[in-house]
Amino acid sequence: MHSKIWGQNMRFAVKITPHALEQISETLSYIAEKLQSPQAASNLLGKIRDELTIISEYPLSKPKVSWDELGGKYRKFLINNYVGVYSINEEEKTVFVLAFRYAPSSLGDRL
Repeated sequence: MHSKIWGQNMRFAVKITPHALEQISETLSYIAEKLQSPQAASNLLGKIRDELTIISEYPLSKPKVSWDELGGKYRKFLINNYVGVYSINEEEKTVFVLAFRYAPSSLGDRL
């Protein structure tokens, strides 16, 4: 499976790893089908797109994850009760979205 590329014409390209893409897809499906709220799923997708646009233009604008023991390599973006984790490759001008998952506000704040 190939990664999804977002924002190629922006400051940084955003590549969503297959793992993160699967997590996003599962989240949207759960909201639309299990919770029977396709509008909420659509709203969340819009917010994800907005965040990807922001990190493509300003990749350093989001906070570093607090548990990162690898030299401040990972950053996060928060959307409602969800957290996305990404890394930045300055040389390639690329942001890699590595994960997207449900995180209650208390957990999302601790990441």
